[in-house]
Amino acid sequence: MESYFPKCRNFFSAENYSATCKDAICKCAQNMTLRDCECLAMAEYVSTCHRLAGKALYENWRSIQGCGCNCKAPKICKECGSGCPVTCSNIMEYSNTQDREKNCNSSCISGCFCPD
Repeated sequence: MESYFPKCRNFFSAENYSATCKDAICKCAQNMTLRDCECLAMAEYVSTCHRLAGKALYENWRSIQGCGCNCKAPKICKECGSGCPVTCSNIMEYSNTQDREKNCNSSCISGCFCPD
């Protein structure tokens, strides 16, 4: 994995991750295609990297590696979106995005988000 995502080596050891990753792929492959399992493993690796870096280092890795992100329109896939996204329950809590992000204690997460 480190060869695909060299910037991540500054934040954690790929060797420690590798053994866990291989085990997860073997278990995953019993229920999913090998490619889906590889993409899932890469997603976890990149997510850990982004969380530790505090920013997205590989925003377009899914398209480069052939691992799609299935978001329904109008949402878009982000590798390092807000860990405190706007929801119906918190929309009135903060008057603007900067206040919400400043008070957010969660690191970035990958997933489907509303466009900025």
